[in-house]
Amino acid sequence: MDPTQWSGSAVPSRDPGRPSDHLSGARRRAPGTAAVDPAPLDRLALDLGGADAAAEVLSDYLDLLPERLAATRTLVAADERRRLVHTLKSGARLLGGHALAELAEGMEHAASQGLAWTPRQLSALEQAAADATDEWARWRSSVAQ
Repeated sequence: MDPTQWSGSAVPSRDPGRPSDHLSGARRRAPGTAAVDPAPLDRLALDLGGADAAAEVLSDYLDLLPERLAATRTLVAADERRRLVHTLKSGARLLGGHALAELAEGMEHAASQGLAWTPRQLSALEQAAADATDEWARWRSSVAQ
């Protein structure tokens, strides 16, 4: 398997000056796997009394997502960066966006260690967000019918 597609576990980097892929948030989704697991959305719908309420929570998250992604490229202070990706991670996990949550979690850990994010990490986060957004839109369409 091509290691640029999926690391699958915390494998130390060959470069001792660079954090492992797991710590840096550079993990990628395995080809052919879903960016969103609909089960958490379905549970949220049950907990909130219906799919409309879950769709509203999802819409709130999606409304703020572009601004939060843009902020990942501008924030400098490690604590602010950590809080930002923690928020991305928590919301994504609640809504079944596990691939996005995993990337954000790795970036949160890196920020908590004072490590800077790489352009590769930021691009991976943005791609995971785009993939999840597409699948969340399909979920919303399916429950609106």
